[in-house]
Amino acid sequence: MSFVRRTSESYPWVFALVGTVAIISITTAVSGRSPVANLDAAFQSGAILAIVAIGQMFVITAGSGNIDLSIPGVMTLGGFVGIGAASSSHDVALGVGAALCVGVVAAAVNICIIMVVGVPPIVATLATNLIADSAVLVLAANFNGSPPAALQGFVDGSVGGIPAVAFVAVAIAAVGAVGLHRTRFGRGLSATGQSPGAASRAGISVRRTTMAAYIVSGLCAGLAGLLLSAVTGASIGIGDPYLLISVAAVVVGGSSIRGGRSNVGGVLIAAVFLNVILTLFYTLRLTVGYQDVLEGVIIIVVLAGLVPEKVSS
Repeated sequence: MSFVRRTSESYPWVFALVGTVAIISITTAVSGRSPVANLDAAFQSGAILAIVAIGQMFVITAGSGNIDLSIPGVMTLGGFVGIGAASSSHDVALGVGAALCVGVVAAAVNICIIMVVGVPPIVATLATNLIADSAVLVLAANFNGSPPAALQGFVDGSVGGIPAVAFVAVAIAAVGAVGLHRTRFGRGLSATGQSPGAASRAGISVRRTTMAAYIVSGLCAGLAGLLLSAVTGASIGIGDPYLLISVAAVVVGGSSIRGGRSNVGGVLIAAVFLNVILTLFYTLRLTVGYQDVLEGVIIIVVLAGLVPEKVSS
């Protein structure tokens, strides 16, 4: 038991890694597909979740109840705006820029509601999510854009047998890890999450640091929405499944739900782990209702701290 406890404290992502291997093995036995095929699907879907979860991790690291529940609406709106811009201009770069702008605008709205109006983050970000969803309904009424072939080919493509989008997630994770552990901003963000008062006395601008975290989350959500829409096409509600599973990926990956401690590499592993669980559900041909119930139970277990997570830290 002491070994398990030490492992969970030092390497919380190990359990997600072991779980991924175990579930891939079960899925392979049930489906008859090769482990490589199952892992390939998990990497593609997991990469999009990882991008979203990395942004969520930045916000949660800020502590003080900070969380970004506007992610689903921002993803969906980013997909519509990004695909629309890329389709009309035949310029993928413009589409990416448009999706990122959606994320920045959403972050600005979150920041304004939280820091100017004084609404708690959980309520403020849900309000922003509602605003984004409303904007999507307006856009969807006359939307006829389709993913450009170049963008769709990239997201569906692979390099050396690994989905190309997985490299995007790894690159974002690498930048995030450097930003968190090698820069003044990252150290300030961790300090803010551990104790805002102490961070402020140390000369750290808690407000600016927290604002930057929301901007990172908005950028990640906008980009992820565009990548997801390149596969499925822009459609209403495509970001909805990411509402709480992004939080679960952060916690399973070893970051503290209370803030102040983050683990970027763990988020990558946790994203794949959660996706192989969903893949197993599909393989077992569970109805949507059962899938939703089981996914909800998994998220509750994770957020309740029944997985390696030092809630008391």
